[in-house]
Amino acid sequence: MKSLTKKDLALSMQASGRTVEEIATALKCTPSYVANVLIAFGKPSDYSDLYTSSIAQNAYARMFGVGEKAGWEIEGEQPGSIQQLPAALGGV
Repeated sequence: MKSLTKKDLALSMQASGRTVEEIATALKCTPSYVANVLIAFGKPSDYSDLYTSSIAQNAYARMFGVGEKAGWEIEGEQPGSIQQLPAALGGV
């Protein structure tokens, strides 16, 4: 009987709904390894970093809203403009 490899375990854990980070913790390996295994077997992976070939965002990018519209809805703000301050407040 063939013993289960980390790849087999990663695939079965992903099929049961666990995230890349959870699988990596359980298997004591890196999230990059798990993501690359999933990618190699044509499975969807919501994880990406420097060492994966996936284009999805990693957990930190999702947490901080990288790639999303963030901070542009501030009333009175105009992206790319710098407010001119009077000389008394340090302006020129």
